[in-house]
Amino acid sequence: MPPFLFYIKHYFLPILVFGLVLLMAFIAFKRYLFSFHNKKKQHVTERIHSFLTSLIFISKNEIKVNEQIVLLKNQIPFHKNWCKKMLINEMIWFKENLKGDASLIVIELYKKLDLHLFSIKLLTNFRFFQKLEGLYQLQHIDYKPAKKVVKPYLKHKNDIIRSNAYACYLSLSEGKVEQLATIPREISLLNIIKLMELLHEKKIIIPTNIDEWLYSPNKSVVRLGIKTMVFYNYKNQEDMIVTLLHSEEEIVRSEAILACKELFIPQSENPLISLYLHESDKNRKEILRALKQIGSEKTIAFLKQLILYETNSVLKLLAVDTLQSLSPETMTEVSILNPDAKKILEHVTDIYIV
Repeated sequence: MPPFLFYIKHYFLPILVFGLVLLMAFIAFKRYLFSFHNKKKQHVTERIHSFLTSLIFISKNEIKVNEQIVLLKNQIPFHKNWCKKMLINEMIWFKENLKGDASLIVIELYKKLDLHLFSIKLLTNFRFFQKLEGLYQLQHIDYKPAKKVVKPYLKHKNDIIRSNAYACYLSLSEGKVEQLATIPREISLLNIIKLMELLHEKKIIIPTNIDEWLYSPNKSVVRLGIKTMVFYNYKNQEDMIVTLLHSEEEIVRSEAILACKELFIPQSENPLISLYLHESDKNRKEILRALKQIGSEKTIAFLKQLILYETNSVLKLLAVDTLQSLSPETMTEVSILNPDAKKILEHVTDIYIV
């Protein structure tokens, strides 16, 4: 027998078989652990549900509450971090889905179990995802004393952490968003989206200094101010919004164009028409959509010429749609002079044409 076959038969194959057996045993053991842990988690979830439900009915009896807390700690591995996370998540669910005094009960329990210290510990952890989870817990439990701990993260170098910190801090500040007017650094789009979600979720009243936002040297604050005015249908700064159509920042002009449409600002018609030829295709689309809402005879005359000479097919389609909406008779006249416009008009007026 050649030496290499001898080594394969007596060394390689036995080691390979032994390795495969070990691998299969390891996989089977991991599967068992996974199944066992899932059953354990299910048991913990059931105990937590039962505990929180019973707590609603005995919340005014301090002695019974303490007894239930001791009983819960004996029935679940409360010292484990995963168990504390499950408990906090269930408390958040109860707080957001039950009415009445449920919120106050959850916050008191959160403090009584020292879970606020656990959430703060997560926030100060060096791991990215732990910080986010800490912010999530503090915000949704609505633990207001945590504002001081959260505030330093408003300047965090990571944009995602900073955006979550903004949402958390403003939520814990009981919707006092007036301070946004004085933010010195740029607010990213992600932060703006988070803040707008917060306005919707918390039903925060319009900031008392909202007018000042449009005059901020920070262009991202101006952008947020315009969005906020649109959200609240606030029309006290229509002239300033029209002025912002001439801002040096394209993103500010874009927000101002959208606001002219959403707030229905008739005096923006002339500036929008003048602006059209100098804007990017993206802003031109929004200008046409705005003119569709606020346009008059001036817009009709402008579109009549634009359709004849516009080479961008998407813009031409929007122009046809806008003119058809404002003056079907004029659009019919234009379609006679322009075969392309006639084809587009057929598509605009008959959605079944392919």
